[in-house]
Amino acid sequence: MKILIADDDRTNRLLLAAQLRRDGWDVVTAQDGREAVLVYEAEQPDLVLMDVLMPVMDGYEATRRIKERASERFVPVIFLTALDDDETLAQAIEAGGDDVLTKPFSRFALLRKITAFARMRQLHATVQAQRDELAMHQRHLEREQELAERIFSGILHPGRIELPQVRFHVSPQSVFNGDLVLAARRPNGGLHLLVGDFTGHGLSAAIGALPVSGIFHGMTEKGFDLPDIVEELHRKLQALLPVEIFLAATLIAVDARGRRVAVWNGGLPDVLLVRGSGAVERFPSRHLPLGVGGAARWAPVPEVGALEEGDRLYAYTDGVVEAVGAGGEAFGEQRVVDALAAGGGLDALREALERFRGGRPQRDDLTMVEFVADGALGPLAEAPPAAQGLGLPWSMRVELDADALRRLDPVPRLVDAAVEVLGLHTHRVRLYVVLAELFANALEHGLLRLDSGLKADAEGFARYYRAREAGLAGLTEGRIVVAMRHEAAPDGGVLEITVEDSGPGFEPARAEGLPDDPHRLAGRGIALVRALCEAVRYEDGGRRVVARYRWHRAADEPAGGSDAG
Repeated sequence: MKILIADDDRTNRLLLAAQLRRDGWDVVTAQDGREAVLVYEAEQPDLVLMDVLMPVMDGYEATRRIKERASERFVPVIFLTALDDDETLAQAIEAGGDDVLTKPFSRFALLRKITAFARMRQLHATVQAQRDELAMHQRHLEREQELAERIFSGILHPGRIELPQVRFHVSPQSVFNGDLVLAARRPNGGLHLLVGDFTGHGLSAAIGALPVSGIFHGMTEKGFDLPDIVEELHRKLQALLPVEIFLAATLIAVDARGRRVAVWNGGLPDVLLVRGSGAVERFPSRHLPLGVGGAARWAPVPEVGALEEGDRLYAYTDGVVEAVGAGGEAFGEQRVVDALAAGGGLDALREALERFRGGRPQRDDLTMVEFVADGALGPLAEAPPAAQGLGLPWSMRVELDADALRRLDPVPRLVDAAVEVLGLHTHRVRLYVVLAELFANALEHGLLRLDSGLKADAEGFARYYRAREAGLAGLTEGRIVVAMRHEAAPDGGVLEITVEDSGPGFEPARAEGLPDDPHRLAGRGIALVRALCEAVRYEDGGRRVVARYRWHRAADEPAGGSDAG
């Protein structure tokens, strides 16, 4: 172990160095605080013996600088001083000292302290190595989880639904979760929907979704009725899953004319049928969840109701009614009914839930589905290739706090979600440009308050991004919310992207009136977004920007119908 001795008294320095060398330690010396810092940088000693009162720079300041340079490396500093008052001890600790030895001291007292700190350094090195190993395993686990998520999504949703009558919103608590929404068309043009909630959270809950998806899609596409599918799901889950895992689910069948609905509810909150008049009818849970109970206790027969044009049918998981607001109160079913009965639909329910939660952490997966009765479901069509866009009503919302903003770049994940759900593979690059520019503006100018004027030349560009890295590393408060909402259109669709930050805002007129100059290094991003989008507007004093990206099907792409979703 290498020891640095910092003492302005040459005699003390030489005697102490000779003594430590006799005891087998490697020793380097410095005659003042400034030299001690320089020697530390050059020699990287493992322990420092620091005098307090020295010329040029005292021991306190030298210790602060050494500790700063040591960063995560544990370098004990023992102050050697003739002062033994409380103030000296307090200053030593405040400067980063690890111990104080009062002069005069015995050789054995010093040796005991050095030996003790040597053991502490070894322990610290072991802990650091274990931490680094755990971090490596965590990164490996995250990569594997990301790959598994893609595979899982592909198996769970072999097709996409393209019906304007169906909308859904899923807000998972974790990457793998127990909530699922499935939709598929029958050969006769009818529609099947499944909304489910497995017990528990995470991978153990999500794994059961794989056989459910296969059975649901396969049997629906072959023309099986709802009771047959319910019975087969129950049988399969009983055979595959342990007794503590089961599926609370609602299965819904709508005929091809959109006039008849059948609902089987096993363990989920009431399915609500909101009439065009505002009256609300219920399909309560009358069955055990899938995978619970034997055949003798089972009745796969659904309830049947009539639909009229303008009626809306809603199914949702218990995460919605159990969402917690102020004072620990649950959102409750009555608030769900109130939000839907007012006629605002799925958006009104989602907004009411967000207001009620008031930004509190999500405790459970939140899933809700809406079916709007507006006549026949439309003819079946061949499933379009994966590269073609799908007219799917869809929305998602992500809120990132300072900790999340420091740790990850959400843009690729968000673009991937939109591309995969909506099938907009040929639009990936343009969507990435739009979202990346909007997010970068919110982060860099909204939260970090960076000045684009720095990017007047190439060197300024480098300074700008150094300042960005430093600002991001020190970010302790603030948030950015990204929301995406897709609206179906006859010839394609519109993806509305909203990015909102909690910064102080700015004068939107500056950005709205900024001309596009191809030779300018800064400020071209928003002009590019305007060129790609049909509309860009700022709201809330510049804290919120909304961009509408319209896409069109190719002339030979089908505009209607659907396959399995």
